[in-house]
Amino acid sequence: MQNDFWGSILFSISVTLPTLFLLILGIFLRKRNVIDDRFSQQATGIVFKITLPALLFLNVFQNPIKHLNEQLMMIWVCVFGTLLLFLLAEIFAEKFVADKRERGTFVQGVYRGNCSILICTPKVGLNNQLIKVQIFYD
Repeated sequence: MQNDFWGSILFSISVTLPTLFLLILGIFLRKRNVIDDRFSQQATGIVFKITLPALLFLNVFQNPIKHLNEQLMMIWVCVFGTLLLFLLAEIFAEKFVADKRERGTFVQGVYRGNCSILICTPKVGLNNQLIKVQIFYD
């Protein structure tokens, strides 16, 4: 169990550390006036409109079709669960979030992913009760 825990921690660090380094590099380049807001907007547009969709397409294209058949039920549950959660969050936000500008932030926060659970849980093997506590307090 001890080796599994430290292996999970090292795996989590290896996943999150590159993002942290890029964030620090961006702050450094911004302070040196190498990049500005215009660059950030253009880079964000390239990433989210071109490279990320291309990466997703390639990952789906390279995945054998037999895996799709095995996971079809899970895909439908995820799609309908996300849509249902989105609609319920919109209804809740309509009634309880007074500032209309904050509703989108609230709704996005309701169904955003929590990467720490996805990264650590399979490696550590936490029981269901600990996962519920982690989700509640995260």
